[in-house]
Amino acid sequence: MSNHEAQELYEQLEPWARQLASSIANRTGLARWADDIAQDVLIALWEAVCAVDGRGDAIAFTKQRVQYRAKNAVKRYGRWDDRELTGLLNDISNDTF
Repeated sequence: MSNHEAQELYEQLEPWARQLASSIANRTGLARWADDIAQDVLIALWEAVCAVDGRGDAIAFTKQRVQYRAKNAVKRYGRWDDRELTGLLNDISNDTF
């Protein structure tokens, strides 16, 4: 896939990717990480577009790879929230807050 074709595919799927990121952030309770999730999703979109090799459906391939990366981002940011909450609860219980 040429750079021009990759750019066109990226531009075609960017609104979908932004909506995916926003939906994920709001539905999972990770709204405070919305910008970071959006950035991860857009990076995943570009990397997936660059990995298209011309075989099969480029849009389906790209969307599937982006969705897998989005799931990983949700897990990662969820772990960060859990650690921060656990640390805060420990501080409160130890009277160090």
